[in-house]
Amino acid sequence: MALLLSIWAERSIRFPGNTTSAFCTCGLLKRNTVRGVLDAEVKNGTLRLAVQRLGQSRPTKLEICRERDRRSPSARKVCRAAYEHKLRRALERHFPNLTISRLTTGVDLEKSFGPIYVRGLLRKGQSIATVATILPNCEVAILSAAEIAFRWRGLEFARTRLSAEPGSFRSIQEIVFGVGAEERVLDSRSESTFQGLLAALRDARHPYGPRQHPLWRMHPERWLESLAVGDVSVLDERLVSSRLYSQVPAFSALDRAMIDVLTTTRDGRLAVVELKADEDIHLPMQGLDYWSRVEWHHARGEFPRFGYFGGQQLSTEKPLLFLVAPALHVHPATEVLLRYISPEINWVFVGIDERWREGVRVVFRKRPEAQNRQTHPGTEGSKFRLPIAS
Repeated sequence: MALLLSIWAERSIRFPGNTTSAFCTCGLLKRNTVRGVLDAEVKNGTLRLAVQRLGQSRPTKLEICRERDRRSPSARKVCRAAYEHKLRRALERHFPNLTISRLTTGVDLEKSFGPIYVRGLLRKGQSIATVATILPNCEVAILSAAEIAFRWRGLEFARTRLSAEPGSFRSIQEIVFGVGAEERVLDSRSESTFQGLLAALRDARHPYGPRQHPLWRMHPERWLESLAVGDVSVLDERLVSSRLYSQVPAFSALDRAMIDVLTTTRDGRLAVVELKADEDIHLPMQGLDYWSRVEWHHARGEFPRFGYFGGQQLSTEKPLLFLVAPALHVHPATEVLLRYISPEINWVFVGIDERWREGVRVVFRKRPEAQNRQTHPGTEGSKFRLPIAS
């Protein structure tokens, strides 16, 4: 708890080298501590006071530091590693039925974790097994140290999380399920409803399912994203799927946005992939917004520092920008907006087959005209126009 220091003058005394100094009293609020200040100096960002307690003749030292922790980074790292070992032993002793995933104190910008606290994941195994038994091959996404999401072709239908036990400070594990705003806790009374939801997902949300079914039509962009994450090289052969992140948080001042897909090329160049499953006028502008955020972090070397891409050496070149949409669902303004993108941004517009649910297949690729003439001499990019949705 931070302490508030108040200092007030009481009477004049003589400080060394100063004939007009004043005797001060310092009080630490939130604690019953009052000391008389006899001398003061500032050294290395620390205010050092010579103080005297009421009724005592010998003064003592009081230091007020700008930083809470004055240890060196290596000393802090050693202490955290030692605490991590003690925490693991305590967890194994008090939670013998849980499996401890790797504990860490490393920075993880993707999940907004700092290096101050040791964190990890306790797995009971029952939650994942319950869902996977009924709906095999579902997507499992770790959202945080206390929450895991289950998705079927991009549509989230259940979460397992740690919640507070009523009437105590203990945490219990629970599974909640539902699509959209609906959410119910999985228990013996709702198990049949949960199984019915999974059966409906299995029967309706597949490439050849009933197109008018709500589960088939919900969140098409997430469905497309799940296919792209599975094999991003179908969009461009330079992209790799082994170093890929989806729904990446990107910050600009106080604004926080989520990038659809962030990956690299085979030579380590960053690539931003923005996906749209329907006609959307905001596709070029959103892609530019996310590209600028990634470029800002990349220029400062923050991706490797915060644990992205597993220590891979990233290229110093500016990121690539891929704009992906069905070939016949392109907004009429997209062609005009692409002409005004700065030449320093290497972008590619990827048109995919309308039947992308059956598998992503590229129909065409459009690049900046100058780049198109360099890559394919003898062609004129101005003669090519994007197909526009009617």
